[in-house]
Amino acid sequence: MVRKAVLRFKPIVLFVQETKLSSFDSGVIRSLYGNLLSIGIGVEADGASRANVEGERKVLWDYMVETQNSISLPWCIGGDFNLILDPMERKGIGCHLGSIRNFSNFVLRAKVVDIPMVGSPFTWSNYRQEASWARLDYFLLSPEFLLWFPNLLQIGLARSLLDHNATLIGERSLDWGPKLFRFSMVGLRTKS
Repeated sequence: MVRKAVLRFKPIVLFVQETKLSSFDSGVIRSLYGNLLSIGIGVEADGASRANVEGERKVLWDYMVETQNSISLPWCIGGDFNLILDPMERKGIGCHLGSIRNFSNFVLRAKVVDIPMVGSPFTWSNYRQEASWARLDYFLLSPEFLLWFPNLLQIGLARSLLDHNATLIGERSLDWGPKLFRFSMVGLRTKS
């Protein structure tokens, strides 16, 4: 599925997360992406829910804000934050308002923007009988990034076999209205 998406969309940057593979090396990267990607980095899984502690999140977010303040380039943070920014981004299960507040504070401190989401509004589901859905995956962009690419949006793809649906970042297509259609008829003279 990943290989087909890479061949179809030909991304410039590709994030793959929560693969649940015991190892992730250059051979795995080549098997998934062929010759389209020349560099890849893999980090082995170390427990799917390990980063769910608020204190660990705060340390990471403080580091990201410090890093962002030390560079003067546009930037994008993308990934599974395992959090939501708004209670409306979760369906079927409750939400922890303190976590939402902390995540929102990070977004404000990092001076990043959550760009619009189209397609599937949720990026995760437990796919159980009592189903739950949430938007846990985000691309957060600096305002400078949006100056370069003002028409960006997040595209939630259809459900897959995984608990997270793929999310793309791309430019919205502009509808310029009906296309003009012109043709001319050239009359032929015939000898009478």
